Amino acid sequence: ETGTFTATLYVEDAEGHETEDSIEVTVDSQTMTADLTADTLSGEVSLTVVLDASGSSYPDGQIVNYNWDFGDGTTRYDDAQVSYTFDSVGTFTVMVTAIASDGTEATDSIFINVQPVSLGACFEANVDSGNAPLIVTFNPTCSSGTVDNYRWDFDDGDISYARKPTHTFEDPGTYTVELTVEDSDGVTDNYTAIISVYGEE
Repeated sequence: ETGTFTATLYVEDAEGHETEDSIEVTVDSQTMTADLTADTLSGEVSLTVVLDASGSSYPDGQIVNYNWDFGDGTTRYDDAQVSYTFDSVGTFTVMVTAIASDGTEATDSIFINVQPVSLGACFEANVDSGNAPLIVTFNPTCSSGTVDNYRWDFDDGDISYARKPTHTFEDPGTYTVELTVEDSDGVTDNYTAIISVYGEE
């Protein structure tokens, strides 16, 4: 309960001597609090986060609305739990203001870190085997991240820096084709696939 209370301690020794001491304890009414949690705090763009302010409380009244600020210029009034997708890279301060029926407000915030898509090399070939001379087109659209440079090694002495090269394997053999992708920060990743070239029967 709220109020001011006197707490007193009485002590007595084995010979019956007694003494006491007191302090005053003041209990105020509990204030309104906002409590914000998220199912994830970081991830790659586009990042969908479930935000939950249902732990907010107001013992002296009722919370009737929530004002959300997602830190990217988007604000809205919504329920205690919302799902929001961050479509750009950056660190965003998400704030929620819980609003009570009597106008009392409380705010809580968290940081959401949205990272670039990790660089990952990948490619597909229109054919992976056939008779020489074998013409193969390589497509790297399954690669992830922001690729600035492509380097193809066809394992037959030829190199290409085209994004989507077409290469002719003149001689029979098994070729390990390697793609190296690089982003603007110099980060690289590699991917290989086997191309089998047969001679005439």
